[in-house]
Amino acid sequence: PIVSVLWALKESPGVRGLTLIRQIEDSDNFIAELAAINKAIRAIPITANVHIYTDSSASIQAIHKALAGYKGGAPALLTQAGRPYITSIYEAIKRRSEWGAYTRISHVYS
Repeated sequence: PIVSVLWALKESPGVRGLTLIRQIEDSDNFIAELAAINKAIRAIPITANVHIYTDSSASIQAIHKALAGYKGGAPALLTQAGRPYITSIYEAIKRRSEWGAYTRISHVYS
């Protein structure tokens, strides 16, 4: 099994630091990365800004595609691997934005 580890940088008044969010064992690294990103976004208070770093460019692209809106509509999302996590991440980012918090996801090389 592949182990994905996600670290998140918490940014809010009085809180700043690198925190281990989640370790996931999975045979599909893409799904494990999405699960970890989802967990990280939901572990941080909705009003706190968060910057998530991941080495999964595929996860970042899938999330950005969801945020930009699928050009093919709902059927395009239905064929996307990891759609439950992508949908959950999309909803969490939108809700956080409504509360005035930003969510950034950046690529790092492993």
